[in-house]
Amino acid sequence: MTNPYQAEIDRLRRDLTETRAELDEWRAGGGSPDRERSDELARISHVRRSLNLRLPSAARLALALYDVPRPLSRETLDELVPSVGVNERNTTALFSALVCYLRKGLGADGVETIRGWGYALTPTGRAKMDAIVAGMS
Repeated sequence: MTNPYQAEIDRLRRDLTETRAELDEWRAGGGSPDRERSDELARISHVRRSLNLRLPSAARLALALYDVPRPLSRETLDELVPSVGVNERNTTALFSALVCYLRKGLGADGVETIRGWGYALTPTGRAKMDAIVAGMS
């Protein structure tokens, strides 16, 4: 009998191994964490605070939609927002929940759902994200 969660367990083990290797490399170098990663975490944190989002994944979703000025499919967003891709069966429900959080922060008209495909920022949502990103400088 096969474990229905085995693929997910294997993926998490690989991720953990990679994270441990990165941590060991960082410790061996005696320096600070990778600058690009640090900048990305700062962006996520700023958007999260500015929109009063409880989940970092919702801030990652906001940045993914902001950085690409066209509608994004759920598959593309699943790649750009890695913490969402926990279980393929629940991806749609997770994105729906994250978009709900994002709409609370950006306003009801901030994110457009493109039925059967994905999501995009509306001009109103993009203007709010422009102001937030400009405030980071």
